[in-house]
Amino acid sequence: MKIGIYSPYLDTLTGGEFYMLTIAEFLSQKHDVDVFWDEKEILQKGSKRFNLNLDRVNLVKDIFSEGLSAKEKFIKTLEYDRIIFLSDGSIPFLYPKKLILHFQEPFLSKNVPFIEKSKALLVRKVICNSKFTKEYIDKTFGLNSIVLYPPVQKIKPGSKRRENVILTVGRYQPYEDATDFKKISFMIDMFKKLYIENKEWKFKIITSVKPEYESNFDKNILSKIDNSIEIIKNADFDTVQSSYVGSKIYWHAAGFGEDIDQKPQRAEHFGISTVEAMSAGCVPVVINLGGQKEIIEDKYNGFLWESQNELLNYTKQLVNDDELLNNMRENALEISEKFSKEKFCKDLADII
Repeated sequence: MKIGIYSPYLDTLTGGEFYMLTIAEFLSQKHDVDVFWDEKEILQKGSKRFNLNLDRVNLVKDIFSEGLSAKEKFIKTLEYDRIIFLSDGSIPFLYPKKLILHFQEPFLSKNVPFIEKSKALLVRKVICNSKFTKEYIDKTFGLNSIVLYPPVQKIKPGSKRRENVILTVGRYQPYEDATDFKKISFMIDMFKKLYIENKEWKFKIITSVKPEYESNFDKNILSKIDNSIEIIKNADFDTVQSSYVGSKIYWHAAGFGEDIDQKPQRAEHFGISTVEAMSAGCVPVVINLGGQKEIIEDKYNGFLWESQNELLNYTKQLVNDDELLNNMRENALEISEKFSKEKFCKDLADII
């Protein structure tokens, strides 16, 4: 088959893009696969960032960007057997039985025009990255979508000595109220409270920062750090992997303090970095929201917290109890296998 793949956010190279490029890598083994994008280096960047083999994937003109009429897009896509399209809430005008829509964000009905809801009913299949996302997508579009959990590349714990490090990994996306999507600023504040009684511990932040957010990042994040906090921006795969393997605890706070009923997109839609951390032997202490609840069995392979006090108290339990930390680490390794790249590819083949 000839298959086209499109993500409007491809240049961000975060979790959703790993999802789409893994689809491209897998399908290119047996099919002719095109990725619609205009930046020539994007596949090389994606390959390096995510440790993927994209040599058999073709880069072609982005027909979904501004410039082509709906008719021109429709005609161009006739040459494809399948189009896999990551939706930003919109649905392209093309032959619907070719189209497989992927939603990685829980859109609310009030935010989606009626015409888009109507078009969604005609597409071949709709896939979501979690049950959390599916709940909103099905309600908004009147669908029964398929949950295809994201692929997570297993990171072998190895023999590297673990440091007393709490790690978080995620892109920097600021909001108007001086907070940010991943709540990096909030976690810095929480770590400083923890550090008062645990000065042998450090907090490591790995984040990607787009150029237009640099000044905001400097003002709201860099200005708050001290010697107990390390920040690595725009890290490559090896650096991220080494940080997972060398850390003991993983924090995630996306959605804290937000009205998730009104803004579900502000919770973590799944949590690829949480599973990566688990596969590397980090114990997750993550917020009890969004897709995180589908990853963590509370008090078995990690902790789910709802308040600042719970975040700090659960972390202190792990900091002060090596036996608990080691037991949860083993359980985290076990649960991470549910979200393997191999299972993702097997399920994807059935969907295609």
